[in-house]
Amino acid sequence: MKIQDDSWLNESTTIQPTEISTEFSESNISTVIIDPTTWLPTDSTVKPATNLWSNLKQHLPALIGIVVGICLCVILSVCICCCCRRRRIRKKKHGASYRTHSDSESVSEDGIELPTISPKKKIKSPTIPAKKVRICPQMALAKEFVESLDWDSVLFDSSHDKCYCNNCYPATWANVTDAGGQKYVIPRGWVRIGLYVDAATVGVNDIWNKWIVTFHGTSLLAAKSILHNRQFCLPGDKLIDGTLLGIRPGHIPDKKHIYTSPTIAYSSLPVYSAKSDFNSSKNYCAYKVQVVLQCRQKPNTYSVQGETIDARTTRLCPFIPNSEVEYFTEIRGSLVAYGLLVKLI
Repeated sequence: MKIQDDSWLNESTTIQPTEISTEFSESNISTVIIDPTTWLPTDSTVKPATNLWSNLKQHLPALIGIVVGICLCVILSVCICCCCRRRRIRKKKHGASYRTHSDSESVSEDGIELPTISPKKKIKSPTIPAKKVRICPQMALAKEFVESLDWDSVLFDSSHDKCYCNNCYPATWANVTDAGGQKYVIPRGWVRIGLYVDAATVGVNDIWNKWIVTFHGTSLLAAKSILHNRQFCLPGDKLIDGTLLGIRPGHIPDKKHIYTSPTIAYSSLPVYSAKSDFNSSKNYCAYKVQVVLQCRQKPNTYSVQGETIDARTTRLCPFIPNSEVEYFTEIRGSLVAYGLLVKLI
């Protein structure tokens, strides 16, 4: 046995023999047998070899505990994810069935109904279903008539569309309101197809707040010429088909004016708004159609006079006296048409 550190040999150490043998008495040699555990130093740096298997056996319970803990955590995480997924699926199914039931049966007071949503269709969460507007039959018929005219679509603006039938504008609502500080007689029984209005004209003149509402009875040809030229025609102007606009019967000859009225009851008289024929391709019915332009007219740019159709004592409008039912002006730019009023009889 090799001893690496022999410094301990210098120290005085008493060695107690454990056994003295005298087997070889003939040579008078005595043998001293020493137990090494009794003389090895306690601070020896010699370390016996470590047995790996014994160490593993010593720490095996701790290793088993760690592995079992990790497995339990994984199983618990999987269970939580499955529960959350099932809960989300249940919420989606419940929400789709609720929307399908309520949307298919609810209709608002304004005639707006929501579309039926199939539960099989995937619904994007933040997206709100588009509302479907139920079009009034009178409005649908008026639109069909205007489409049959084959006018350029750029002339129209649906934001100004309005129906004044009994269903869309009930009898309990006002017959007369205010516009630009003057009486505005509601055109009951008519449908307004919105016309495009130049944004610069609106912005510069503030026509929706400062200009009054008037009506201009005209023919389909004259109305098309007005919309294409973006201004009203005076007698003598050449229309879109090449013909000249003449002076209406009852008006003073050689007086070139644009005539309007504060009430459609006067502007829609046959002398101003001629009737034309229309056959619907949807309900296969024949109609007589009249058109009147609904306008905004600049105040203090026109003159007022009484009726010129020889009505005498017949009251033409219950809200405007016969002595004030006709306006006339020579200023083209004082009138802006924003609606094509249509009436089908």
